[in-house]
Amino acid sequence: MYFQQNITLKSYIEDVWLPRKKNEVKISTYARYEGLTRRIIEYLGNEEIAKMKPADIYYFYDELRECCSEHCVYIPTELCVNLLKKNYTRPQTVKLANIGLGTVDALRAGKAVKITTAERISKLLKLPKNELFTMRSSPLSTRTIHHYHALLFQICKEASYDEVIANNFMNRVRPPKVVQSQADYLDVDQTKQLFKALEEHGEYPYVTLLKLITFTGMRRGEACGLEWQDIDFTEKTLSISRTCNYVPSVGIYTDTPKTPQSKRSIAFDETVKQLLMKHYNRQLEQKKRFDWHETDRLFTKPNGDDINPSSVTKYFHKFVEKYNLPECHVHSLRHTNASLLIAANTPITTVAGRLGHSDPSTTLRIYSHQLSAENKKAGNAIEQLLCV
Repeated sequence: MYFQQNITLKSYIEDVWLPRKKNEVKISTYARYEGLTRRIIEYLGNEEIAKMKPADIYYFYDELRECCSEHCVYIPTELCVNLLKKNYTRPQTVKLANIGLGTVDALRAGKAVKITTAERISKLLKLPKNELFTMRSSPLSTRTIHHYHALLFQICKEASYDEVIANNFMNRVRPPKVVQSQADYLDVDQTKQLFKALEEHGEYPYVTLLKLITFTGMRRGEACGLEWQDIDFTEKTLSISRTCNYVPSVGIYTDTPKTPQSKRSIAFDETVKQLLMKHYNRQLEQKKRFDWHETDRLFTKPNGDDINPSSVTKYFHKFVEKYNLPECHVHSLRHTNASLLIAANTPITTVAGRLGHSDPSTTLRIYSHQLSAENKKAGNAIEQLLCV
């Protein structure tokens, strides 16, 4: 393939690199590449790739540090707080706006809330959202900026293979420093609180799905991709061999797990066995009531079709907010599983294997907070043994 000597980065990405990657990577990975390359093209797209230098990339990173993520929060204005306190009691706000009591308390204290809450309050008070709330966007995380660095490195590496550039100038670009963030997780009491709320108020099939993720540490897509053939009730194990994913351009689709190590077997106990048996019997009843499409999936729509993983996330966010539960998301349940295993002195290699991490060092990095706590306990234990 012949490349013009003055080809821009935009042309190389859109006409060469992305079409090539569409045939080489997973659908979800390609969708992520499309999302990341939009900002790269916006800031660097008109540059002739053969003339680019490290300084151009450092400029881009500086611009990214000034950018905001797509996740915004809404801060109640003084007008909003005063109107809520003056016109409605806390229980009235809960009922009329269909939000949790904890969210109401946050509003009355002037704390940040999600856009769905802001829209409900705007409807309740019959005033525009921009008069009742101030929108605030958080800056891009250092890890996200590092993702841009890694992607640019890949693009320029292939450009050098294609002889569009003489060498990969990204080799001379220092990677942005990543500030490690602590994984979000629930402690034992918070997990029990969540389970109690799910038992009392949760909907089928989300109760079983969310509990199963907490008990096993599976990823959301892995849970949605489970089939009954993957469950061994005799040996009390389940096998991860596929994922169910969703991207807007494709819809719901089935794929292989994230990494080769993600194909794994997870042992479970009698509690999980009973949870799954109950779910199995519930699904048998559902098959009789609906025009059923057999897929062998554990978690489905009422007619047996694949469940959208995004619907699990949306349901859980609403559930957490409605029942005033500790702030968390679906992936927090995976982190909760790992943190509780570590607290129970489970070997880190075992934890890594159950989570499907390719290297135990990944587990060590993500859950350093929990390991630090266990390290302190170990220090106290040795002191109690020796200083008697």
